[in-house]
Amino acid sequence: MKTGEIIRARRKEQNLTQDQLAEYLGVSAAAVSKWENDSTYPDITLLAPLARLLKTDLNTLLAFREEITEQEIGRIGNEVVKRVQEESYEAGFEMAMEKIREYPACDRLIGMLALTLEGALMLRVVPKQEYYRNEIEKLYERAAAGTDIQMQNQMKTMLISRYLEREEYDRAQMLLDEMPDRTEDKRHLQARLWREREEPAKAAALLEEKLMSDVSGLFLTLMSLLEIAVEQQDLKRADRLADQITETWKMYGLWWEYAGAVAKLTAAAAGKDREACLKLIRDILKAVKEPFNWRNHWLYQDVHIPESEKGKEPTMEKFVPTLLEGLKKSENLEFLWEDPEFQALLSARTS
Repeated sequence: MKTGEIIRARRKEQNLTQDQLAEYLGVSAAAVSKWENDSTYPDITLLAPLARLLKTDLNTLLAFREEITEQEIGRIGNEVVKRVQEESYEAGFEMAMEKIREYPACDRLIGMLALTLEGALMLRVVPKQEYYRNEIEKLYERAAAGTDIQMQNQMKTMLISRYLEREEYDRAQMLLDEMPDRTEDKRHLQARLWREREEPAKAAALLEEKLMSDVSGLFLTLMSLLEIAVEQQDLKRADRLADQITETWKMYGLWWEYAGAVAKLTAAAAGKDREACLKLIRDILKAVKEPFNWRNHWLYQDVHIPESEKGKEPTMEKFVPTLLEGLKKSENLEFLWEDPEFQALLSARTS
């Protein structure tokens, strides 16, 4: 809301007419009307008395603390697009800049309108295109320096792409260093920068590490889906998800024997399949003791290996006690708790 709209709304809340407000402040009713229409503003000496009369504060009266909603930001973006389509890019650009002047501290609005203007610029033949590109870049920089973390990172991503296009590698690296490590696009942008700087091995190592992270995330997602299938007693779907987990880990050269057995044990336990569960527990306990080195897989040939770890064949054997304790207490395996073979199997592994 603009100041005039706020004055009108607060006046009506206090059950005051324009004439009454004018009388109390010693101005004309016409002056009050102009304030409410945003034709003019109250004299600075009247602001404090006006705020007191309307039972509000100056920050509210002058819209200093006003926050724009996501819905309003979306509506403004649509209006800018409509103005570009129905009139011209220049008209849409001016409308966007007017809204930014109206809400100069709203990083999300600034960033959204910058992206909207960028998209419209790519789809049209526009005079002074380089001028508009430069102005949009200023908006990116402005939002990137704001306080909205999500918008900061999105704007920095756009700026990094531009810097890479212009071979301004130091500027790109500086922004990359400022971005949190968990930012979605950071590793892809860093790899692209290293490729541009002719450091392909560093780029490949980073992307291989990202691949492992992504596959681990995929495993957790598939396991969650498997657990939901079990909760819904959809054992056929649970079996298929367990197979999918095994194949996924095998495809990407990770610890598929263990992960696959864990997934299949979850599905078998849901069906209370005694023989299958006992076999899978044996497979799990065997897998955790056998050496496994993902570094030997062709997909991960560039990942850096510390000198202290080279030549070693890591296992998960140190986690066996924790694993056994988990199996003993698993409610999914409750139907086996009194089973002599189950008890003997776990006891044998702890001895």
